[in-house]
Parts: sequence; structure tokens; C-alpha cells
Amino acid sequence: MFIEHGTELELDYIIFLNGKVYDTSIKDIAISSGIFNLEKEYKPIRFKQGSPSVISAINTSVLGMAIGEEKVIKVYPSNGFGYRNGSLIRTLPRSMVEKAIEDISPGTKISMTFNNQKRTGHIVELNDDNVIIDFNHELADKEFDLKVIIRNIIL
Repeated sequence: MFIEHGTELELDYIIFLNGKVYDTSIKDIAISSGIFNLEKEYKPIRFKQGSPSVISAINTSVLGMAIGEEKVIKVYPSNGFGYRNGSLIRTLPRSMVEKAIEDISPGTKISMTFNNQKRTGHIVELNDDNVIIDFNHELADKEFDLKVIIRNIIL
């Protein structure tokens, strides 16, 4: 059986950024690559081909693939996580951010809702009065290699 438009499937992935593992759905690879995160659940992602829940590079690359098949694809901002958007960089009063989270230092992740959408960003800069938070995806503007492994096709 091969994946067609609208097929529901499960796949594992490995993202390589600058030749190194950046993210994966496979626990053993996360551990051996030194990127293991206790808060992350390592398992195949499940989605319907064509769904906006995954980047378009995945949607197009899985067409015609079968269970067990692997493929490495080059991902660009246009078919990946998009280009950086300046409107997603927000300056907020430090006092407001301190009410929401304890650790306000560069790199700290923070989730907020704006424009009726929940977004996760990271603190890029702060001073006595303000905190600058970037809500762009971490891979926005980036080219990377993506390995996909088809684990299951759901009938």
C-alpha cells in the first residue's frame, strides 16, 4: 500500500541542521545525539497527508511512499517553517512577563496567546523595563535536511 492524498499515516523524523541532529521523534537518536529532552514524548507523528498540521515538505514527500520506506529531503523556508516575520517579535513590559514566569533570561521559552492564536516564543533580550520575545518558529528562515521514515498507514 502506498500513501495517496488524504491517507492517514504515522512517521518518524530526524531534522539535520548544519549536518547535526537538531530534532527527532526517535528517543534513541535523541539520546545518542545529545538532544534528549525529558519533557518531550518521543513517538511517530500521526497525521493525514495534506493536513496543515505538518510542513508542506512532509506532505509532498510522503506521496507514493510505503511502510518502512525512508527518504531524506531538503527543506527550504518556502516549504518548511516559513520566513522570519518581524511582527512576531514582541516587546513586553518586564513586570508583565515576571507575573507569568519565574525565570526571565535569554533563551527562556514562553507561551502566550495573541491574535487569537497560542504561540511559543523565546526571550531574546531583556533590560530593567522590557523583555523582547521572538515568536517565530526556531527553524524559520532555515534550510535543513529532513529524514522521514514511514511507520504505519492507517486504513
